Amino acid sequence: MKGVLVPIMLFLCVTYGFRLLVDAVVRVLTLKSGASDDAVRLLIRDAREGRWLGALHLAFNIIGLAVPAMLWPDPWPSEPSLRLLATLALGLGLANLGYAYIAHRTSKQPMT
Repeated sequence: MKGVLVPIMLFLCVTYGFRLLVDAVVRVLTLKSGASDDAVRLLIRDAREGRWLGALHLAFNIIGLAVPAMLWPDPWPSEPSLRLLATLALGLGLANLGYAYIAHRTSKQPMT
């Protein structure tokens, strides 16, 4: 399990970093192309809504996987406890739920 976890996490981090880079490039090109103010506002509004909906979706998925894993018997007693990993995942899911709440509250504020 130890030899598999690091490459998976590395792949996920690189993929997420690439996604952030592509999003930033698209925004910069949109702003430089002289798009109308309405188009830029629509892009920013959609990005705000997508952030909180994505965080909410991820939070529910993580919590939905972590809770049953905490109740499942530990199949690998010599490895780090499955319950420990599930508890960490549950904390991550709750943090994502908090982020989704904050992002949703701030997305309702008027744009300047």
